[in-house]
Amino acid sequence: MLNMFIHSSATTFLAMLKIFLVMLTAGFLVRRRVLTPEHIKGLTAAAVDVFLPCMAFHSIMTNLKPGEFDIWWTLPVAAGIMALGGIGLAALLFARELPEKRNMLPFTGIHNSTNMVLPLGALLYPDQFHLFSIYVFLFLTGQTPIIWSIGKHMTTATADERFQWKDFLNPPMISTLIALVLVFSGLRDILMPAGQPVVGSITGSIVDVFLATIKLLGDATIPVALFILGGVLGNIRIRFDNIRWDLLRVIFIKFILLPSLTFLIAILTGLHHSHPLLAAFFIIQSAAPPAVVIILQVNRYGGDEQKLGSMLLVTYLVCLLALPFWLALWNGIAG
Repeated sequence: MLNMFIHSSATTFLAMLKIFLVMLTAGFLVRRRVLTPEHIKGLTAAAVDVFLPCMAFHSIMTNLKPGEFDIWWTLPVAAGIMALGGIGLAALLFARELPEKRNMLPFTGIHNSTNMVLPLGALLYPDQFHLFSIYVFLFLTGQTPIIWSIGKHMTTATADERFQWKDFLNPPMISTLIALVLVFSGLRDILMPAGQPVVGSITGSIVDVFLATIKLLGDATIPVALFILGGVLGNIRIRFDNIRWDLLRVIFIKFILLPSLTFLIAILTGLHHSHPLLAAFFIIQSAAPPAVVIILQVNRYGGDEQKLGSMLLVTYLVCLLALPFWLALWNGIAG
């Protein structure tokens, strides 16, 4: 058990370290003035308005297959519960300081469910990565609406600004909704029988070229998002003087309370016996760090970049130890 714990911890840590190296490179370039804040803002606009919507659309169109397993619906539902549950727990701890500190709430409920989780899945479960990646994209369909509606509002709105329905109308959210409509209306299956465009037909060729283009743009999302995160943090003068108590509350919920509850639910429901990979997937998601998209939203739409950047940096450092610990503990007890 000890050897399994050490191996799982080391593998997860090394995968996360690669991500940090990308961020550190961008931060260094900004510090040395090779890149300017204007460059980072331009990259942010491209990521939020182009790359991220393309990734969401292509992922759903090519990977969302509800008929592949009977409990597919648990993934978007679990994503919603995990996101809203984390936000709700944070709202309790920050209740006396709301709405001034509502930008703290997304840190506990909106986490990095793709560009941190996918690399880990590829390294830890290479033989089952196809199934693991489907889990990721199904999970994303439940999380994306929350990220780009409630999450965006809490992250970027001022203390006296009220929620408006137009907050739903942003490129990532629109592309997600379009893809979901195509999938569940059956139009995707008409255009792409068996998941592929009709070979030899004009329509099939058009669909094939269109999806290939969308995929090409969407593939840029993860590295660009990490680069933006590193660039933004590299341009921020990190201060922790006035955020220590906020930081402790966020860390307690995100890296202790949520993984503990997920761990307990997975054991009590017997998920580790019936669907072991899915159970491990939920453990990883519960202990993943806050989403990179938080910084993208702040940089694109406004918000307290100084404070949220500092918070994000610390939570990623904490995650370097927390996520390997929880996954190793899960493998040791339920694996």
